[in-house]
Amino acid sequence: MTALSQRDGLESMPFKFEAIGSSDVGCVREENEDAFWIGYARNSRLRYDGGLLAIVADGVGGHAAGKIASQKSVEVIASEVVASPPEREIPQILQDAIETAHLRLNEQMQNDRSLRGMGTTCTAAWLSGREAYVAQIGDSRAYLVRDGHIIQITEDQTVVQSLVNEGVISEAEAATHPERHLLSQALGVSEQLNIDIRHVPLQMHDRMVLCSDGLHGLVADAEIATAVTTAETAEKSAQQLIEMAKARGGNDNITVVIASIVPQAPSSSTAKTVISQAVVPDNTVRPERPPKKTNRIYLWLLVLAAAGLLYYLLVLAPNLSNSDSPGVPQSPIVTVPQE
Repeated sequence: MTALSQRDGLESMPFKFEAIGSSDVGCVREENEDAFWIGYARNSRLRYDGGLLAIVADGVGGHAAGKIASQKSVEVIASEVVASPPEREIPQILQDAIETAHLRLNEQMQNDRSLRGMGTTCTAAWLSGREAYVAQIGDSRAYLVRDGHIIQITEDQTVVQSLVNEGVISEAEAATHPERHLLSQALGVSEQLNIDIRHVPLQMHDRMVLCSDGLHGLVADAEIATAVTTAETAEKSAQQLIEMAKARGGNDNITVVIASIVPQAPSSSTAKTVISQAVVPDNTVRPERPPKKTNRIYLWLLVLAAAGLLYYLLVLAPNLSNSDSPGVPQSPIVTVPQE
């Protein structure tokens, strides 16, 4: 794994995050068991902006169960991040959110026997300020593309990758191994989760690419780098990558998310997050928007209160002081003798 270092970084100029995601059923599968989520890593109750959260999940366990597992996992993780208090550290928030999704999948399988054995991969990237944290379960991947070069941030949690790490087989042998897709870790399936969380310093114009194995299994790393670097827009990059995978058989669902760090307009000195054409599940928990200002309402209330006070002083008060009603005691008139 190549180490990343931050040179000039994002310290000298304002920046923003942009993201685009796309998913395709491919050429063989009947159902799309992949899911992804792009949104603000913002607490809706405390309304703090924590940057950009992107998640890719690839479901396993049958077309119905796999689809349920991937969609539920991204929804739970996003919801847990949104609900997290701002004082907590990002790695701990990600770990707790993924563990919660794992427990929810287990609970759902216990309540519905037809879903037994369902699971999902999960790759989540949280980009905030001048850094990113990437959490990994399974064999979906996260890459960093910088200056035309690509670095694989995550490591596949598969049986074959374990053999590579132990020196039993080579990387070249792993690429064509018949059991290369056999997972050693998956949400909902593994008895004990081993969540791999990595830290990535960010620089201007960096691009973070998250994808399922339906893409990286058919498209080479160098080709991914070329597509996200040379295409006119991130949307065209994503579409180009999906078409490449489909042209080579598209034997699995194909999902890709591209998050970019780009310069912000000079008029703003604050780092902002922009979600560009994000595609999310319809029932995804979305952060609340701050309430609209109500200055005009307060101004009208103040005017009405002033008018009421003036009416009281000019009309009601004199009438009350001159009233002879028996129920209202009259103030005594004191005459000061004059010398």
